[in-house]
Amino acid sequence: MSLSISLEPYAPTWPGLFEREAESIAALLGENCVTIHHVGSTAVTGMKAKPIIDMIPVVHDIAIFDPVPFIARGYKFSGELGMPFRRYLSFQGDSTAFHLHVWQDGHPEIEKNLLFCDYLRRHPEAVQDYETVKESLAHYLPDNRAAYTRGKNEIIQSFVEKSGFTGLLLSNPFHEQEWIFYESLFEKRPTPLGIKPFVFYQGATLIGGAQLDASGIMALRFVTITGEKQAPYFRNQLEKWHAMPPLQHCHSFS
Repeated sequence: MSLSISLEPYAPTWPGLFEREAESIAALLGENCVTIHHVGSTAVTGMKAKPIIDMIPVVHDIAIFDPVPFIARGYKFSGELGMPFRRYLSFQGDSTAFHLHVWQDGHPEIEKNLLFCDYLRRHPEAVQDYETVKESLAHYLPDNRAAYTRGKNEIIQSFVEKSGFTGLLLSNPFHEQEWIFYESLFEKRPTPLGIKPFVFYQGATLIGGAQLDASGIMALRFVTITGEKQAPYFRNQLEKWHAMPPLQHCHSFS
């Protein structure tokens, strides 16, 4: 399968590919598996998409998730990949790829992705707008997946807002809009080793950020937020994140 970005017409085989892979994933997760969702563009009937089956395996306890059985099956494990509490894995087949976004039951990212797909299914005009943006990005950035992903962020966030999602989310800055917002709070991007940058969302709106010294004992160096009632939630999330066991496999098997 080529690594260049190419959109394909909707394939009726995509739901079946999801179902078959979901059965295998559920077996690997065992009793830790709650359910598995098909998300992303291939989950929207009739929509052009890259041939990538995005999946959310939902688990009871993310702390005990073991990537080793997935690695043995051919998956690449990439740790959180910029989203605290996520476990991200990918498998590149001959014609179709599978991307797994493993989340613990109840995490707001699950609802966000489901509402996003439901919104597109109910709004064909949004699908057309999204396809136009993706086709333009694929044309001008055929070999730059990071830039392609960043280029979709604005329209994705507009759909997230319209979908009705209002949950609180914690993320590491990735998109340019996130870095601009982060720098407006802390003046510049962090450079010291051991400093982790975070931004906070409510729904699709950036509402704050933090710098965390994760090199040893947790030290929350800065936190800024619009609306103090959300601050305890994000402080609690950062404490939970810092207390989690380190991801031992993300570099060894990349």
